[in-house]
Amino acid sequence: MVHYLFLLLFFLSILMLGLCLILFVIFLIKNIFLLIVFIHELGHTLIAKLVKIPIEYVCIGNNDSGYIESILFHTSFRFGKMPISFKMGPSGFTNHSDVEVDILKYVVYALGGVLFSLIFAFIGFLSLYFLWSPPQKNNNSFLLWALYSLPFIYSYFELMNLVPRRRSDGWHIRKLLELRRKGLKKIIYHTFPVPMHYQSGDFTEIIDEGTNNVCGTILSFILILISLNFIFLKITHGDFNLMAVLFDSLIKPSLTKPKS
Repeated sequence: MVHYLFLLLFFLSILMLGLCLILFVIFLIKNIFLLIVFIHELGHTLIAKLVKIPIEYVCIGNNDSGYIESILFHTSFRFGKMPISFKMGPSGFTNHSDVEVDILKYVVYALGGVLFSLIFAFIGFLSLYFLWSPPQKNNNSFLLWALYSLPFIYSYFELMNLVPRRRSDGWHIRKLLELRRKGLKKIIYHTFPVPMHYQSGDFTEIIDEGTNNVCGTILSFILILISLNFIFLKITHGDFNLMAVLFDSLIKPSLTKPKS
């Protein structure tokens, strides 16, 4: 009887440990996504400051059930819960003021989140490169391989945001350029509340969101994945030397420049 009780307690302990581990992983993933969305939206905010687009506030996560507010760069950042769905992914948006702005400034602003995130991923990669040598083909260190893959996985999901699927940054850029081709110069671009619409003077029009081109979207995702995978393999298989590339492209031309 004692042995059965001991086995029951042992299995209950393993079950509780597994449950705690699962909850910790979920907590960790949600906070990582919170950081990723924050970096992306911070990029939009900084570019908006640069091109003079006034920002009212930035939402990170779902703010419907309350949020924690923090002021960064004279802008309100509202941190809420991070719901994750297969359809939408991590949520976050930057809400700009209702002021007429040049369409090309909106395009640069829409690119800001991805560009800032890619710079962040590149800095992370450089830090790894100079702290630890890239894992070679015969290196079985799972941790090193995992660390080196993180900037590429991060870059992949950010580049996916440039694919013009509904409400992605790439989709907004395409819609803005379509309005530009219609002859519009300055507009107020309303992304929230739904339905999306724009104003030009006294004229207001709802933006047709349409449907996603599933085949084109999947093909774009595959091409991005193949490209990043090719770069990753070139780096991790030992036939890539970052210092040599930087020297040949940046330093060597200036040293060999003929004197006038």
